[in-house]
Amino acid sequence: MSASLAIELSNEDDRMTNAPPNTPPDDPALAMSRIWQADCDQLNRFCTTASNRERAMFDAPLAERPAAERAYIEARDARDKLSDRLDACARALEKTKAQSIEGVAGKIAVTILQNAPEPQSAEPPWPMLRSCVDDLERLAKRST
Repeated sequence: MSASLAIELSNEDDRMTNAPPNTPPDDPALAMSRIWQADCDQLNRFCTTASNRERAMFDAPLAERPAAERAYIEARDARDKLSDRLDACARALEKTKAQSIEGVAGKIAVTILQNAPEPQSAEPPWPMLRSCVDDLERLAKRST
């Protein structure tokens, strides 16, 4: 695995024990939802990298194809590992009780991002659910 992909996937145990900045210390659901969302953003980058490397593998001259194939396999494996980690985090989040409005909003946001057919789907119920998350976040900010 290349150094950059390995670094991005390293320390996954630390991610679950060290909450992101601005996370109330008493709401593990909020911390987990922020970790999930950050990993989701990272997964999008990994998918792009894997796709680019796959295309490069097919376009590579015959002599360079083995190296291009190794690069693609490395990117694919990193993408798959992160995807598995996202699934595990979502399953754990489902069992975690939110301790704040922000935590509830985070859990709903993860559910929407994980299950909507596309990020900005206009099909019901996705716009209403995104609106509810926005309302919860707005109310939470107002109460602090």
